[in-house]
Amino acid sequence: MATFHKMVLEFNRLLSHQKFIEALDFYDDDVVASDNLNAPVKGKSSLRKQMEDFIENATIEAIEVVSLSSEDNLSFTNWYYSFDIKYRVGSAGTGFRYKDGRTIKLSRSIIFTVHSPELLFLTRS
Repeated sequence: MATFHKMVLEFNRLLSHQKFIEALDFYDDDVVASDNLNAPVKGKSSLRKQMEDFIENATIEAIEVVSLSSEDNLSFTNWYYSFDIKYRVGSAGTGFRYKDGRTIKLSRSIIFTVHSPELLFLTRS
């Protein structure tokens, strides 16, 4: 269990240091990534394209782990994200399911604060 938890810590360290492409080494080729706003992203190559698009179009101010729990090939991380794009993420919770030390499924629940006077908060579950 300590080894799994150390792996999760290393994975989260990469993400919090904005090393998104390097973090792909922790994903299974058939990963399914979903959040509360978009259709699931299937496969590591599709997830890579999504990450590259995010890196290209976002100015990241902060990514911090608020809390973390891991046990039996499952982890949950509560994140604080702050970046400029079309919106600023105030918080997100991410659950990861692992198989053989690789992420096979991740689910995000995101709360957005939008830079628009018409929409102050956008949440969807």
